[in-house]
Amino acid sequence: MAAPALASDTPAEQAAEWLAGLGVTDPAERERIRAGFEAWKAADPRHAQAAAPMERWLAALQPLQGAGARAARAALQAGEESTATHRRRSRARAAAGLAAAVVAALAVWAGVRDEWPQALVADLRTGAGEWRSQPLPDGSRLTLAAGSAVDLHFDGDQRTVRLLRGDILVDVARDPARPFVVRTRDGEVRALGT
Repeated sequence: MAAPALASDTPAEQAAEWLAGLGVTDPAERERIRAGFEAWKAADPRHAQAAAPMERWLAALQPLQGAGARAARAALQAGEESTATHRRRSRARAAAGLAAAVVAALAVWAGVRDEWPQALVADLRTGAGEWRSQPLPDGSRLTLAAGSAVDLHFDGDQRTVRLLRGDILVDVARDPARPFVVRTRDGEVRALGT
């Protein structure tokens, strides 16, 4: 499946549009979009990388969605929803509300430069007043100041720490084959002499 009428060429915005498309109520259409989304992610590693934090964020919201469904079932069982027409109307309203919430969340995700939503599902994070020192897979040591969040990406070519929020201090382990890079929304820093 081709990407849904994408408004931008950036992978993050395209991923947001794919995920918003998954909010359709028709199960067959949703499955068709899901298959297209999976093919889009498989076509380019940057696509999967752009989609991953959004998918983690949406997964973190799943318990909230389940609570809403449980409340609706309880209301139905209590007799508050007695006619089939009223149930269909309620389901349609709930699906429309959920789709609107997902679209709004993804629009905020794609359009706001503040990284706080991603920080909620970051690989490492600290709360207010909390400092944390963490060894990294390569032997480096990362210290996060209070209210900080980072995502880690270590592979055979590069070691990357993406600072989403706050401040960090890194004691970088020597690995001449893999540069150590810290990325922020304002730029990136590469450790020299490692």
